[in-house]
Amino acid sequence: MEKDPLHLGTDADARYTALAQAIVDYRDKSQGGVLHSLDELKGVAGPAAVAWLQEGFFLSDFGVRDVAIVGPQVGKQLQTQAKLAVLYSLAGMLVYLGVRFEWIYGLAAVVTVFHDTLITVGAFSLTNQPISLTVVAAILTLVGYSNNDTIVVLIASAKTLS
Repeated sequence: MEKDPLHLGTDADARYTALAQAIVDYRDKSQGGVLHSLDELKGVAGPAAVAWLQEGFFLSDFGVRDVAIVGPQVGKQLQTQAKLAVLYSLAGMLVYLGVRFEWIYGLAAVVTVFHDTLITVGAFSLTNQPISLTVVAAILTLVGYSNNDTIVVLIASAKTLS
């Protein structure tokens, strides 16, 4: 490519930088970040610059389909719902295990599940690791295995006591 294809003269670098910034500003502020055609730039960059861009560059046929943003109010609502879901699930486990075995065993099972989860999330917090969907899936797996192990131990202890 030529060093000065538009023949802007001695201060070409500064003028090309300003032209590029004007194109980027137009794309981001007026077009939502997507140019559908280089012809849209004629009012921004001038016909000579657009012709030069059309010779050496092309646009693909992609577009922004959807943008989703979680604001502070929705985030707060999601936090509240998550806390309630955890409390309801712990209460449900307590009731089931309390009825199926004894209340003290149900309480012990709920405390151990809460303890295991708290230790795991605490380790992530202390090491400043991000909690992604994979980590959430691993924590849910931990809860499942912890529950399973607790029930197996409770069944075994109930058989030996009787």
